Amino acid sequence: MKRTIGLLAVIAIAACSQRGSSGTATTSTTASTAAATPGTAVTPGAAMPSVSFDDISAIAERRYIEDIGALGVFDMSTGSFNPSGTISRAEYVRWLVRANNAIWFDQPSLQIRPAEGPPATFPDVPQSQRNFAYIQGIDNAGFAIGFRDKRFHPNELLTHEQLLAIKESVDRGGYDHIFAPGSLAEGNWSGQSWKDRDRVTPDFRPLIATLVNDDKNAGPGHGLDTIGRTFGAIAMLRPQMPATRAQAAASLWNMGAHRDLYGPPTPRTAAEALRLRAATPAPRRRPPRVHNNRGSVVLRFVAGMGLNIDNTASTAISSLLLVVLVVVFPIWDVIETRRLRVATDVSARESYYRRIMGVEWSLTLLVIILLGWRATFFFYAPVRPS
Repeated sequence: MKRTIGLLAVIAIAACSQRGSSGTATTSTTASTAAATPGTAVTPGAAMPSVSFDDISAIAERRYIEDIGALGVFDMSTGSFNPSGTISRAEYVRWLVRANNAIWFDQPSLQIRPAEGPPATFPDVPQSQRNFAYIQGIDNAGFAIGFRDKRFHPNELLTHEQLLAIKESVDRGGYDHIFAPGSLAEGNWSGQSWKDRDRVTPDFRPLIATLVNDDKNAGPGHGLDTIGRTFGAIAMLRPQMPATRAQAAASLWNMGAHRDLYGPPTPRTAAEALRLRAATPAPRRRPPRVHNNRGSVVLRFVAGMGLNIDNTASTAISSLLLVVLVVVFPIWDVIETRRLRVATDVSARESYYRRIMGVEWSLTLLVIILLGWRATFFFYAPVRPS
C-alpha cells in the first residue's frame, strides 16, 4: 500500500501537469484572421483608418468627411468620394445609423440597433433590401423617416428638407415624442426668413422649424448647427433639391442625444468621438495561441505509431490514462494485495508478488513518460501567429 500511495502522489502531479498545459496548447486563429468589414465601428484605442479621398481637398466639407470616414461610417476610405454626387434616402439612413453609433460608441442607450429580422414596417423595404437592417432599425427606434403613404421610397434621392427632417428626428428623439403638428409649426414657421419657406412640405415643417429654433437659442455646446454646417449661409432652402453626398456627410458630423438639446448629455461631434476613442484603452484580449505539436512528437515516439495526433486527441489520451491510473489500478492493487496476504503456497505468493511489482513498475514508467510528454508544453513557448 505504501507503494500505491506514492504512485498516486505522482499521478496527482501528472494530473496538474495536464490541467495546467491544456490552456496553453489550444488552437485559435479566428481572432487573428478576422478582417475589418466596411462600415464597422472602430475599436476604442485602435488606430483610426486612414481617410484619403482624392476629390475632397478643395471643398468646404472636407473636415467633416474625413472625421466621419475615420469613424468607419462610409463603405470606403480611399479613392473617389464623389462629393457633388447625389445620395439615396436608403444610403443616407445607413450613414446616419453608423454615424450615430460610432459617435455614441460609449453610450449603449444612445445607439440605434439595426433590425435583425422582420416584421417590415415599409412594404417597399423588404428584408431582402440591402439597407433593411438600418431602415427598419431606425423605424423600430421610433424616429420619423417615412411618408404618409406608409412607404419609405428607399431609392429616391434625398432632398434638402428630407435630410433636415430625418436628422432632426433622430437628434431630438422622434417626431411624435416632442413635436405636435399645428403648435410649434404654426407658431414658428411664419417667422422663417427663407424666401422659399412656403415651398417646404408641411409634414417636414415642425422638425425643420424646431431645428432652426434650437440652433438660434441653444447655449454653447448645445446647438447642432446642422443647417449652417450642411448648407452654409443661405437665403433659400431649396427644399426639393437633391442633397449632395458632401452635404449628407456634413450633416452627420454633430449628433444629438435623442432628447431635448437643453439638457445633458449635450450633442457630440465626430471630432470629439475620435478624441475619446483614442483616449479609451483598447480592451485587453488574450493573444491567440497555436499548438506547436512538440508534445505530439513525444507521444508519437512513445506510441511508435507515427501518426499526427493533434492537441485534442492527445489531451483525450492523457485523460484516459489518468482515469486508468487513478481508478482502475488502485482497485486492482487492493485485490491483488489481499490475495497475496491470504495465499499459503510459497510459489503462489511469489507469483502474486511478481505480478504486483511488474504492474506497479510499468505504471510508474508510464507516469514518468506522461509527465515528460506534458512537460514539453511548459519548456517550449506556444507559437504565436504572425
